[in-house]
Amino acid sequence: MDEVEQEPVEREIERILQEEASAANLADLLFAPGGLFTRLARSEHERRQVARTALFRRAQDRLAELQQREGEEFRRLVSQSQEGPLAYGGGMALGMRRTQEIR
Repeated sequence: MDEVEQEPVEREIERILQEEASAANLADLLFAPGGLFTRLARSEHERRQVARTALFRRAQDRLAELQQREGEEFRRLVSQSQEGPLAYGGGMALGMRRTQEIR
């Protein structure tokens, strides 16, 4: 990909890195087949080059940060749910109840 085509894709990656707050969405938008990094690298050689860029490393770091944050939130919710049902923002709830009688 030449530099003229590459610049808008890189700007879009930068925007997504700043705005996206979901690890799953970030991973899909940037790293999935059809994601923005895929558009930057069409061959194996280009993929290796892209993987060594500062932008790619920043994207990986941001993804890891979001995954860590979401993992901590999940652990917190699970811990609280073990103490009883937990009302969670926006009307969502995390709780445990038996769905089937054990015989």
